[in-house]
Amino acid sequence: YSIRGLTPISEFNTFFSTDLSSEQFDTIAGLVTHGIGHLPERGEEVTLNNYHFKIISANSRRINSLQVMLLTDSKSESDNA
Repeated sequence: YSIRGLTPISEFNTFFSTDLSSEQFDTIAGLVTHGIGHLPERGEEVTLNNYHFKIISANSRRINSLQVMLLTDSKSESDNA
């Protein structure tokens, strides 16, 4: 899936039937930036809560778009092995 960085976490949760916390961050970009630990550049990737995010477009101030892939339990376990 391709999503905009400014997608509200609540909207993401509704679409993907998940429950990512929106207490600290309002948008997926905020959550991903926190997960990576810095403002990411195009091509950087992170896995959070069984979702793999890849930065598709970003500038020096924000993430514009991301690619999202839902990981299955077996794939998540093999990635951690």
